[in-house]
Amino acid sequence: MQQSASVLGRLDDVRGDVIYDLGQAEEDANGWNKMMNYHTTIGASLTAIPSLATYSSARSTSARPRT
Repeated sequence: MQQSASVLGRLDDVRGDVIYDLGQAEEDANGWNKMMNYHTTIGASLTAIPSLATYSSARSTSARPRT
């Protein structure tokens, strides 16, 4: 009887962990979707994304040896 109670307690713990993890995954997915919706609609015009040309020119000037 003691072992049965212990097993059922463990199963209940696992069930609680799974429910929590699924809820956390849903919250993470909602947060990701909100961020992507922001950056593809409103944020795209507000968020400055450096271009590759800007990066390469800044990198080449900093790599020049001093004379």
